[in-house]
Amino acid sequence: GVVLLTTFDATTRIIAHQEVHISEIAKQASALDVPLVGVPMHRGTSESYVDRIRRGINLITSTVAEGTDLALAFGDLHLGHIKKWRDAALGSDLKYELEYPCWKTPYED
Repeated sequence: GVVLLTTFDATTRIIAHQEVHISEIAKQASALDVPLVGVPMHRGTSESYVDRIRRGINLITSTVAEGTDLALAFGDLHLGHIKKWRDAALGSDLKYELEYPCWKTPYED
């Protein structure tokens, strides 16, 4: 199955770089009939981004059968430095396969 995981600012409830309120993502997840795990990002905390993501992933893995293969898919289109960071920080640290199904897809598509 698919689970949508996204981060958002805990105070404003806005998803960074998308400038979309988390309630809009909840509507999308509902329309797609997929569960949503929202990971609030708290400013001024000592907890790292990767640690926050790990918490969300731990929540997901606690609900799936042991031995189930999991991958992390990202909606990135073209920001190479973001993809490179994700590959380095999340791929090696969290030990999941990273997938980019939209990578290099033209905006017109």
